[in-house]
Amino acid sequence: MISLASLGACTATTGTKISDEQVANIHKGITTKADIKSILGNPSSTTVDASGNERWVFTYDEQKYLLGAPEPGSTDLIWDRHSQRLIITFTGIR
Repeated sequence: MISLASLGACTATTGTKISDEQVANIHKGITTKADIKSILGNPSSTTVDASGNERWVFTYDEQKYLLGAPEPGSTDLIWDRHSQRLIITFTGIR
C-alpha cells in the first residue's frame, strides 16, 4: 500500500512590505511628506490628534498556510505570520 500526503499552500498578504533600505532613507526633520509617499506609498491609515500632530501608519501582514497530512488520517494546519508596522508622526502641523 502506498500513501500519499496531500499538500496545499496559501499565502495571504495585506499592505506593502517595508525594507530596511526604505526606512534608512527617512530622516527626521529632512524627509518631507511627499518624499515619504514616494518611498513607501500611501499609508494604511492617518490620524491627527488634538495638538495637530499627524500620524501615518504603514502596515504589512503576511500569513502562509500549509496544509499537510503528516500521518495517515490526520490533517494539521501549519502557519507562519510576518507583520510590520511603521508609524511616522509629523509634529507641529497646524
